[in-house]
This record gives sequence, structure tokens and C-alpha cells, in this order.
Amino acid sequence: MTENNSEFLKTKLNELKDAIGLKTLNQEIIEMALEKTPTGGNTKPFIWTWSKNQLLIHQDLKFATHYLNRNQHTSWIALGCMIKSVEIAANDQGWEIQTKLTTDVGAEISFFQSRQIDSKKEKLAKLLSRTTYRGLFEPSSEPKILPTEQPGIQAHVSCANSIISDFKNFMVSADTYLWIQKKAALSFFNEVRFFDHRISLRGIRSEDLGVGLIDQLILYVFSFVPWLLSLIIHIPILNFNFKNASRRNMKNAHYLLVTAQSLDSNSLVRAGQEAMRQWINLEEQGYKVQPCSLASITLVDAATNCLPLDTHQKFRDLFRFIGPDILRRQFNLDPAAQPIWLLRVGRSLKN
Repeated sequence: MTENNSEFLKTKLNELKDAIGLKTLNQEIIEMALEKTPTGGNTKPFIWTWSKNQLLIHQDLKFATHYLNRNQHTSWIALGCMIKSVEIAANDQGWEIQTKLTTDVGAEISFFQSRQIDSKKEKLAKLLSRTTYRGLFEPSSEPKILPTEQPGIQAHVSCANSIISDFKNFMVSADTYLWIQKKAALSFFNEVRFFDHRISLRGIRSEDLGVGLIDQLILYVFSFVPWLLSLIIHIPILNFNFKNASRRNMKNAHYLLVTAQSLDSNSLVRAGQEAMRQWINLEEQGYKVQPCSLASITLVDAATNCLPLDTHQKFRDLFRFIGPDILRRQFNLDPAAQPIWLLRVGRSLKN
């Protein structure tokens, strides 16, 4: 039997299954959705396998150990994003999912044909074209967010023209964590692939950092002497460019904050699901999104006493007390709300 005949028979068999209500799950589309899911820390620390119509997602510890994944907080949030992506891709095909979390930061996802006549569909095309945007924004109206679906999870938005000065100062201070904390700087440089254009590899390409070629060259040089950054950032004249870059990225930016009532793994997964849902909604409205993980997941680490032992006291105070207080004022949060994940939102600056 020729390959063309085999494909023809396969197509006809799938058409017959559809006609009698036995639809075939397109696993390739599910995997495409997984590949397009943000994972935090830029390391893509998950692998997956199939067992018939069950999807098994596992964390790869080799890629899950980095400065933004203390106690696996980032991985749990990322897993929630992946579950939502799977749901979107499955719903688009007329399937529903049932998920069971595993203790090793993973999930077992089973698929069931939808019993509804009109299955719930979401824009799979937007998910598959989703990107993490690190550039500058142009002025834009406040984005509209969806009512939250996950129990105990809330989403809050602040418009660009209502950002308070304390919030801006906090964001700049949080950015300096990378350079002052030497181990964080080393982890960051280990994740960056300088001048490597392949998009299929783990880690973040230097050209995707949202900086120009000159800044990429400067960072490349510093990657060999990261301790020098720790020295420079303390000198006002020399650190001006770093802080100015942080402030420039906040210009015209709206912010979306996902909060939970607790910080257990189930809450972090639900927060990730909600963040992914809102992200796709924002993309549908024409907005671009970038996670501000450094300024939010570190708050989760601090609240659960998981900051690295060598964390400077000023950062312990910043992430444990000052930062959460500022976010509560910026987003008008309930005192019991725990900040989980902060997203920078806006319309890309046209060149």
C-alpha cells in the first residue's frame, strides 16, 4: 500500500468516526499548544508523553532549577498555563479534559468527547500565534479582562495612567535583584543564548530580551564577569542606564495581576490557568503581554520563606513587606489576597 493510499484511508476512517460520533483527538494540535505556552524562567522545564488518549506531563528537574523557581513555584504556575492551553486546544476539537495533578509537579490529563451539541470553543489560532513581548508600548486604552473562572483566584488590572510612583520604584528595585544577587545573575546568564537564532531550543535568545544589539553585546561581556554587575549597580552614575531601561519599559504599560487566597500548589496551578486565559483574551484584543515574574514570583518565595539564604536584607524587606503592600495599594486588593503573577500589557510600539 502506497503512502498516499494509507493517508487517504486514514482520512476516510476519521471522517467515518466523526459521522458516527467517534471523533479522533488530534494530538499534534495539543502538542503545538503546549509548545506555545509560557513556562517562566524561559527554560521550558516540562516533557510530556501519551498513553492512548491520556496526556502525561512531567517536570524535567534539570531545567527547573533556577533563580525564579524556588520551591517549584514557577513550575506550578507554568503547569497551570499548560493545562489551560491543553483545554483550549481540546475544546476547539470538541473535547473536554479532566486533570489530576501529581506531586512531582506534573499532571495526568484525560480527554472526553463533549456531550454538548455546540462544544465550548476558544480561539486556538490566538494561542498558537501567542508571543512574549519584551519591547516598548504605544499609548492605548485600558484592556478589558474576563470575569475569573477559577475558585479563589482573582484578576486585577491597572491602567497605564493610574500607575503610582511607589509601584514604579518597586519595579525598578526588583529588576536590580538580578544584578546585585550574584547567584541570580549566574542563573540568568545560564538561561540566555547569545546570538543564537534557533527558536526550538530551551532558554531565551538574547535578541528576545527586548534590548538592542549593543546592549546584547554588553550583557554578553558581563556574562563572563557577572560579579562586575553587582559592583556597577551600586554606583549611581553607572547604574543609570539599567534603571532607565526599567522605567522605559513601564511607559504606556498596563498591568494585570493574578491573586489567590492561598499559596499552595493547587492555588498556583489555578492562578496559571487564569493567567493563560486572560493572556489569550488580551491577545484577541490586540494587546501584547510580558510576565513580570521577577517582581511577583519573588513575593511568593518571600511569603513562603523560600528566598535564597544569601538574599540581601534589603531584598528580603522588599519582597516580604514593601512589595506586597505596594501591589495591594496599586490594585486595591483585599488584605487576604496573595499576589501571584504580574503581567505587563500594552500595544506594541510601531516602528
